[in-house]
Amino acid sequence: MPDDLRRSIARTRGVEPTPASSVLSPSVLQEALTPRGLFTNLFPVSFGSTSLGTLHKTAKAAKEDFDDRRRPHFYQSGNVLYAYGQGLDELKDTRFTPAIVAIEQEPFFALHLARFGLADFLRGKGYLVRSPRSGISVIDHEETIAAAASDGSLLICPEYTFQPQRLEGADGTPIYAFSVEAAWATVPAFQIGAHLAAHAKRLEGFKLVLECQECGPHCPLFDRLNRVVGTFVSFDNEGGASTSKCRCEDYKPLLIRVRQLVRQPRSKGPSGNRGRSLERTVVLPGQVVRLAASQRRVLQLFHDGARLEREARVWLGDLTASGKVRSGALRVRYERIQRFLARLAGHETRGVAFTLATGANVTLERMPIQAEELADD
Repeated sequence: MPDDLRRSIARTRGVEPTPASSVLSPSVLQEALTPRGLFTNLFPVSFGSTSLGTLHKTAKAAKEDFDDRRRPHFYQSGNVLYAYGQGLDELKDTRFTPAIVAIEQEPFFALHLARFGLADFLRGKGYLVRSPRSGISVIDHEETIAAAASDGSLLICPEYTFQPQRLEGADGTPIYAFSVEAAWATVPAFQIGAHLAAHAKRLEGFKLVLECQECGPHCPLFDRLNRVVGTFVSFDNEGGASTSKCRCEDYKPLLIRVRQLVRQPRSKGPSGNRGRSLERTVVLPGQVVRLAASQRRVLQLFHDGARLEREARVWLGDLTASGKVRSGALRVRYERIQRFLARLAGHETRGVAFTLATGANVTLERMPIQAEELADD
């Protein structure tokens, strides 16, 4: 296809070529932002071998039989249960036998391992990783888009969502990939303390994360450290006792009520095959919890919330610096993704290499899949 025709088609799609950035060459941008490279956010995954490594498998057990075990990990595929990861050597259950599992034998298992392998890789580099239903989102705390003007207690940071995909190539071969989407997230830099007591109504419904440095195994919420413990209900003004057993000595705790959704353990027998989810309210010291990331409603607490959101949209490419709607947002987002992937790869030309829990090596390539590589519908 002639270049002038490509540019003409690109204009109709709102992706008019613009001067290249200091990171991406004009040729890379042209390949990414023309119809030939429609899938600018779909990056292939290369497995180091055709197998997922040596696992233990059994057809005589179910995942629920091991709910009380933290290690190793388990993956159920039909009637087959796979055990993998740290602690596998200590598994002495005679129902399991070693097995070498091919990637195409269990493609969804491969996607499952790739998702959690990338999450572990990102956590190892110090990033805050959240796990949506089937993908992962990482907040890039190394780059701050904007901060609250009042006291800097709220940050706007980039957020990238990685979604594992299995596609079919033009010749029928399977293609594994991650789709990557750029976004922005609010990252509260404060804990819920006395200075927020006047904002109880605005805080209602916000998710809370347990973040207590002194919290130990004696605390009933210890296993949820740095995870969402529930949603904010109200400040506890009744002088009640804290449900948590934390003993933080350097402050007088301000107690808050937190609503949790808990799942009852599965019971034996035909009538108890499924556990029920119940709500309960616990009382925690406000100073040991913080607001969960990526909740835009927290902007309501700041007088310059509109400015913060505008700066975030400029960073994402939705708006120009003057506040006008930008037609070339795709180019900007592609550059953001490429910058982040380059940092993960150590600013070298190679892809992002990480290891699965089974020991297999994987590389997330940095050049997106092109449209002609995929089969037509």
